[in-house]
Amino acid sequence: MNNEQNKDKDLELSQAEDKVVDFSKKEKKEKPKAEKKAPKAEKKEKVSKVKKEDKSKKLTLDVLNKENNKLDVRVVGKIEVNGSEYEVEYDQIFRASKQQKVLDEILGFYEKVDELGTGILDIATPYFVMLIIKNFTSIEVPDDIEEAMNTMSVLIDLDILHKILNMLPEKEVEKVNKLIEEALAVFQENLARAEEEIKEKIESGEIKNAKELGLEDEGEEIDLTEYSLEDDSDKPVN
Repeated sequence: MNNEQNKDKDLELSQAEDKVVDFSKKEKKEKPKAEKKAPKAEKKEKVSKVKKEDKSKKLTLDVLNKENNKLDVRVVGKIEVNGSEYEVEYDQIFRASKQQKVLDEILGFYEKVDELGTGILDIATPYFVMLIIKNFTSIEVPDDIEEAMNTMSVLIDLDILHKILNMLPEKEVEKVNKLIEEALAVFQENLARAEEEIKEKIESGEIKNAKELGLEDEGEEIDLTEYSLEDDSDKPVN
């Protein structure tokens, strides 16, 4: 009887082992099916990506106007003047059209050399600073050169000129400075020739040399050389 019981146990164990083996074989057969399904999923992803890429917006006049309006963002800063606080608005983005306006005004400035003489060139850099304030902030700066420089004198006396300039976005100011430098490089050769001709006219008495242009207050000259558009503010303006 013991032998028969042992045989029965061996038979059950053998059958159990066979089931384990069969189970593993079934798993191996099922794996390729899963692998075949994977490529189909990838194809669906590719199709969906293509569909997304195909979605594009039409560039209409309305869209252009909306994008253009985004360039009009203005930031409000605050400045203390004699103990009182005031708001100053300035452009976050310096429009290309406004930068071109600055160049046009610079060209107009150099055209004044014939009328006012080469002395006007001494205030070129400070005047360019005022053009930046004029075109990119809410501070009113007169169109007249002499009056604009008088306004600069006021800003200096109130100790707020640097505060205003430090408000402006540095990258945008650098763009304008670079544009001005490129434009001046183009004018430089012609100006050199014009300067010689003007000196001859001054010596002959045909035109009078410009003096101070309102930069004097009771005989005391205001030093504007520190307000340079160059990166190194310590460099004197030639």
